[in-house]
Amino acid sequence: MGKLYLIPTTLGESDLGLVIPSEVSAIVKKIRYFIVENIRTARRYLRKMDPQLNIDELQFFEFEPAYRQSCNRGVSETNP
Repeated sequence: MGKLYLIPTTLGESDLGLVIPSEVSAIVKKIRYFIVENIRTARRYLRKMDPQLNIDELQFFEFEPAYRQSCNRGVSETNP
Protein backbone atom coordinates (compact mmCIF):
# COMPACT_ATOMS: atom_id res chain seq x y z
CA MET A 1 0.00 0.00 0.00
CA GLY A 2 1.33 3.44 -0.91
CA LYS A 3 1.69 6.51 1.25
CA LEU A 4 0.67 10.10 0.65
CA TYR A 5 3.03 12.76 1.94
CA LEU A 6 2.00 16.39 2.22
CA ILE A 7 5.20 18.32 1.68
CA PRO A 8 5.37 21.75 3.29
CA THR A 9 6.72 24.68 1.35
CA THR A 10 7.91 28.11 2.35
CA LEU A 11 6.36 31.50 1.84
CA GLY A 12 8.82 33.65 -0.01
CA GLU A 13 12.55 33.13 -0.23
CA SER A 14 13.21 31.53 3.17
CA ASP A 15 16.28 29.37 3.68
CA LEU A 16 14.85 25.84 3.42
CA GLY A 17 17.39 24.49 5.89
CA LEU A 18 15.99 26.81 8.55
CA VAL A 19 12.30 26.03 8.11
CA ILE A 20 11.96 22.56 6.55
CA PRO A 21 12.94 19.67 8.86
CA SER A 22 15.75 17.43 7.58
CA GLU A 23 13.39 14.44 7.88
CA VAL A 24 11.12 16.00 5.25
CA SER A 25 14.05 16.53 2.89
CA ALA A 26 15.11 12.90 3.35
CA ILE A 27 11.62 11.66 2.48
CA VAL A 28 11.34 13.95 -0.55
CA LYS A 29 14.55 12.46 -1.96
CA LYS A 30 12.86 9.02 -2.02
CA ILE A 31 9.63 10.11 -3.72
CA ARG A 32 9.32 9.73 -7.49
CA TYR A 33 5.68 10.72 -8.08
CA PHE A 34 4.29 14.12 -7.13
CA ILE A 35 0.80 15.59 -7.29
CA VAL A 36 1.27 19.36 -7.42
CA GLU A 37 -0.63 22.57 -8.03
CA ASN A 38 1.96 23.89 -10.48
CA ILE A 39 4.59 21.65 -12.08
CA ARG A 40 7.07 24.42 -12.81
CA THR A 41 6.94 25.76 -9.26
CA ALA A 42 7.23 22.25 -7.79
CA ARG A 43 10.28 21.45 -9.90
CA ARG A 44 11.97 24.66 -8.79
CA TYR A 45 11.18 23.96 -5.15
CA LEU A 46 12.55 20.41 -5.34
CA ARG A 47 15.69 21.65 -7.10
CA LYS A 48 16.15 24.21 -4.32
CA MET A 49 15.62 21.51 -1.69
CA ASP A 50 18.22 19.22 -3.29
CA PRO A 51 20.35 20.57 -6.16
CA GLN A 52 21.61 17.01 -6.88
CA LEU A 53 18.09 15.65 -7.40
CA ASN A 54 17.54 14.42 -10.97
CA ILE A 55 14.27 16.21 -11.75
CA ASP A 56 13.93 14.41 -15.09
CA GLU A 57 13.51 11.05 -13.30
CA LEU A 58 10.45 12.33 -11.41
CA GLN A 59 6.83 12.27 -12.54
CA PHE A 60 4.52 15.18 -11.86
CA PHE A 61 0.73 15.25 -12.01
CA GLU A 62 -1.02 18.57 -11.86
CA PHE A 63 -3.88 18.78 -9.38
CA GLU A 64 -6.75 19.95 -11.60
CA PRO A 65 -8.61 23.13 -10.51
CA ALA A 66 -12.02 21.50 -11.07
CA TYR A 67 -11.12 18.69 -8.70
CA ARG A 68 -9.84 21.21 -6.12
CA GLN A 69 -13.19 22.97 -6.24
CA SER A 70 -15.10 19.76 -5.58
CA CYS A 71 -12.73 18.94 -2.70
CA ASN A 72 -13.33 22.39 -1.25
CA ARG A 73 -17.06 21.69 -1.29
CA GLY A 74 -16.45 18.33 0.37
CA VAL A 75 -17.83 16.41 -2.61
CA SER A 76 -15.83 14.11 -4.85
CA GLU A 77 -16.48 14.12 -8.57
CA THR A 78 -17.38 10.43 -8.46
CA ASN A 79 -19.96 10.87 -5.67
CA PRO A 80 -21.87 14.18 -6.12
